[in-house]
Amino acid sequence: MMEGTIMSGKAKRKRYLNSGLTTVLAFAALLSACQEGGNSGKSESSSVKPEELPPANLTIFSTSGWSQEAFDDRFGNLLRKKFPQHTITYQSGKNYDDLILTGSKVDIVWESIAAYSNARPYNIQYDMTELIERHQVDLSRIDLTFIDAMKTMGDGKINGLPVLNNTLGLYYNKDLFDQFGVPYPKDHMTWDEVLELNKRLTIANNGTTYVGLAFLLEHFLRLNSFSLPYVETGTLRASFDKNDRWNILFDTLTRATSVPLYRDTITSSKKIPDTVSFFKDRNSAMLVGLVNSHLTQDVSGLNWDIVSFPTFKEAPNVGPQASPTIFGIAATSDHKDQSMELIKYLISDEFQISVSRSGALPVVNSPEVVSAFGKETAFTDKNLKAAFSSKLAPISAKTIYDGEVWKVVNKNTMPLVTGTTDLNTMLRSTEEEANAIIQSMKIK
Repeated sequence: MMEGTIMSGKAKRKRYLNSGLTTVLAFAALLSACQEGGNSGKSESSSVKPEELPPANLTIFSTSGWSQEAFDDRFGNLLRKKFPQHTITYQSGKNYDDLILTGSKVDIVWESIAAYSNARPYNIQYDMTELIERHQVDLSRIDLTFIDAMKTMGDGKINGLPVLNNTLGLYYNKDLFDQFGVPYPKDHMTWDEVLELNKRLTIANNGTTYVGLAFLLEHFLRLNSFSLPYVETGTLRASFDKNDRWNILFDTLTRATSVPLYRDTITSSKKIPDTVSFFKDRNSAMLVGLVNSHLTQDVSGLNWDIVSFPTFKEAPNVGPQASPTIFGIAATSDHKDQSMELIKYLISDEFQISVSRSGALPVVNSPEVVSAFGKETAFTDKNLKAAFSSKLAPISAKTIYDGEVWKVVNKNTMPLVTGTTDLNTMLRSTEEEANAIIQSMKIK
């Protein structure tokens, strides 16, 4: 059944945040669900015959910021080729308020898993469990980590399915390793080993200061191997100061950045070396980054390779979390069956092999799909299999507060890595500030 019509304004956000439903609104949502025509008259056990579904105008919405060209290149062109009977339109918005302002009625919503929870206050997400059964979608082909994460985010419901994946790896610049006579990194290294490489490669040479290890900081924290969430879903509170494993993560960061030349670099540039430092400035020997970064960054002339994400001794043999792209049926759709067929195609071997060949991480566990990874890229000589060489950590819970909590974390990390505050003080102040922001969001 439909979860309700799209909500608008702060009152609806407050209703979600307070987790309360009045009798009148509950009845209105139920009535709306029963009147919704996309699945009317079909029993839970009846299967769908795709060839009998009428042509439809289907609108796919996202706040990802992807351009029309980027959407078509990854999804749109293949969807239109597969389903020529449907008119498929992509609509981009800054946030879900845009849907309210334009009065748009969309059929599918897609986001990164980090942003998918942002749609919940608008009552646009839809429990796809019955559709999955009726369309005979085989979820056993998808990594169980992804399905468990969606059920957790949906309070037991499946409000979306993963269609692409991403995760973290360790890039390295071979030329810098060669220049300073340091052995290359290997798959399955520990953080202690990588931090030792960082020390050896943080060096000044011919007027240039190099650092050993750059960080894509937000993802290093969000995709952590301990599956720590920014906000605990049971209490809706941050717990940075009360969980020792946050201490381990930030201690790893400070061990890297406390090397004297490294700290000087941060102090002068007012930022932690990052993706730009590695791919553009090329003054970082290694980078903790997303494993598709070589597809999104300019790597011309860069002698690079990649190995698996380092492991913590406190979590041996566990890699980073996955960061999948999620597609879900919109509660507003009048064409839920047609929309489900599109999503079913996106997790089919046909689509997954296509994107795997192009270097995007698939979500299905078919050997044929995995073995095709990167085969149609210019990087077949690279260690691309590193993306699959670690056991993925369970995906941490996501909440609508995460974006604002990240801003607090990011702000408070700079005094830590420049040595102007200590780790315990940073974690305590971060937890206090984060919880104050969460509380303020609850009462808006």
